[in-house]
Amino acid sequence: MGNLQNLLAWKKAEKARFDGRYAEALEFFTHHYSETPGTDSAWRIVFCCRKLGRFDEARAHLDQMLEAHPADGFLHQENAWLIYELEVRPARDEGNAANLMQAAEHMFSAGPEGIARTLCAFAAIEAAKELNLWEDVVLWTDRLSPKDLTPHPREFNGRKLTSDL
Repeated sequence: MGNLQNLLAWKKAEKARFDGRYAEALEFFTHHYSETPGTDSAWRIVFCCRKLGRFDEARAHLDQMLEAHPADGFLHQENAWLIYELEVRPARDEGNAANLMQAAEHMFSAGPEGIARTLCAFAAIEAAKELNLWEDVVLWTDRLSPKDLTPHPREFNGRKLTSDL
């Protein structure tokens, strides 16, 4: 019976996360991780903290969890997103092309995939164009692959995502 209750609680927490109720989901995943430390709940804790704007807490959890689970791809992806939120987005919003180039390089070194990789590259391309660094524009363009760019909407868990273009 306990396994069924745990599964139902996990599903409820995942639904809360998908519905944007990050505080509710965070509470469950934090408790779950304290009882059963594993990557499934680890990256979700960082995700929820990041979505709540609790970036210092997200960084602290991420550093601790990367030490415990250094090979987990989801944690590395959350690292890239955290760099996006803390460095790339502010530099882009400030219109600081030089800082944006640095932030994009930092994010790219974290190994982003999918939309994170695309957003990182596009941010760097825009900054390089503004700085007239045409060789950097070409370099950043080469970091993308055709599979990263699609004009067609994608689906995730039955929900349509917007096109990257």
